[in-house]
Amino acid sequence: MDPKDKLFADLKSPQPHIRQQATETLWTLWYKERGEGAYNQIMKGVECLAKGEHDSAQEIFEDLRVPLKIGQKVIE
Repeated sequence: MDPKDKLFADLKSPQPHIRQQATETLWTLWYKERGEGAYNQIMKGVECLAKGEHDSAQEIFEDLRVPLKIGQKVIE
């Protein structure tokens, strides 16, 4: 079975720990989509949120934003 297919099948598992593991794996894959550096920044921002350092977290997350280009229009 393809690893992605197994992951999606695990999301439907009746066993909560298997569903949780699949969910965490998907989040990690999504976080790392822009590379290890972006993933580390996201984790740093999450850590700031956990400490109540909301302004620092906001700065970190804003630095991660990338412009979205749709046709000729760029959305910041």
